[in-house]
Amino acid sequence: MSGGGFRGIDPDGLAHLADSCDQGAARVSLFHSNIARLDGVEPGSGLTETGRELTSAASELRWRAALIAEARDIAPFLETEAGLVLVTAGEFAATAACEPTRRAAALLDWSTMPSPTELLELGPAAVARRFDALSPRLAARLVLDAPALIGGLDGAPPQLRYQANRILISRFLRQLEGPSAMGSSGAAGPGIGPVVSLLHLGYPPVSRVGWRERQVEELRRWLDEDRQILLFDPRGDGRVVEVFGDLEFAGNIAVVVPGIRKELGSFSDGGGGFRATARNLEQATHPGDGGGSTATIAWLGYDPPDGADAVWRAAAIEGRASLRSFVEGIDPDDSRHVSVIGHSYGSVVAGVAAAAGLDVDELVFVGSPGTTLDAAADALIRPGGTVWAATANWDPIGAGINPKELPGWVPSPLVPIWFLLDLQHEGAAELWHGANPVAPGFGAEEFATDGAVGHSSYFEEGTESLANLARIVTGRFEEVVPA
Repeated sequence: MSGGGFRGIDPDGLAHLADSCDQGAARVSLFHSNIARLDGVEPGSGLTETGRELTSAASELRWRAALIAEARDIAPFLETEAGLVLVTAGEFAATAACEPTRRAAALLDWSTMPSPTELLELGPAAVARRFDALSPRLAARLVLDAPALIGGLDGAPPQLRYQANRILISRFLRQLEGPSAMGSSGAAGPGIGPVVSLLHLGYPPVSRVGWRERQVEELRRWLDEDRQILLFDPRGDGRVVEVFGDLEFAGNIAVVVPGIRKELGSFSDGGGGFRATARNLEQATHPGDGGGSTATIAWLGYDPPDGADAVWRAAAIEGRASLRSFVEGIDPDDSRHVSVIGHSYGSVVAGVAAAAGLDVDELVFVGSPGTTLDAAADALIRPGGTVWAATANWDPIGAGINPKELPGWVPSPLVPIWFLLDLQHEGAAELWHGANPVAPGFGAEEFATDGAVGHSSYFEEGTESLANLARIVTGRFEEVVPA
């Protein structure tokens, strides 16, 4: 590809050639007129036909030149907007210039371009069908024209969403590095400058010094590592969804939903943050995964509670629609084995979503404070699907009993003693957000978590918990070690 054209084809040269054809047609027409004035001379039809062919050729050449010029105009975006390479502009331009049938096909192609309004009104399955009918050129043009729409559009092809979010991350980086992100002291902070005040990423005030530099460094790393970002929204505490594995062709898909205090600012901070859960799970599925590829997804697609507000279900209810839409979008034709794993408060989100209908084969609750479901049978998932649950040793989540659920017959002074005895005997049957999914009466398949201790080690390498999760995700149910 060169600045003057594609594969040696110069649009300006084609335009000049079109001018020459027009000039030739004009001379033929003049010659035809002069002959017609001569007495007894019949000009015949040959000259007329030649003039028409020259005029038609001029029109065709100009059209092809315009296509090449358009492809050349798009090319800088392909190179500078975060490496978008979905449209092979050189091949398109050469084809447009050399194939006579391309004109009608291209005009028909452009007529099928959906509007953003149309896409927003479609459900995830309908969006997937709409993109199946689009040419790669139009799909890529949508990414360039509306990256914010495509980057978060459930049902859109993963590769398009990755590229759209690369554009959004690149643009946000330019905002962070620009003068509007700097205060008078030269350091970014909350409320300083329009960018930071609108796009605060949730760092606590005590750690705001150097915030901008840390975020710039982190996002640059995302681009350098070519991470598969399926959602990027820096507003508020931020939302981000990252994929590990080949989502487009994976036979097994797992979506991990996090609990409290997860945000964009700490998504991959230090040792990996929340993204490490999905990354570790994807890596654990490699040994003997039944021959099917697996993709795992770190889904921070909702705004988790920051702490004490986790006693309410508002965040879960707000995130319910997003999770349901997202799951439908990654497997719109129900052709793959899909699991949703809710950890901690994330199990509340998954439970609320399942109560309304969640298009998954496996619904897994780990370290759950309750799911809002009264029983596993209340989860509306795919026919034949299974609800799984596990709580690790010394996970304090099991002590989160809602005081309203304590038996009224236990005298207040004896509540602590009763509480300890009940936990030691069979664990609390009722937690803060409803029935304990590992209680015998709930009806979930409980699996072992040996090696996982406390509330945050379910996805650590070498634990039976992670191994069992990998077996569930890949459909190797006979290998799952029960609790």
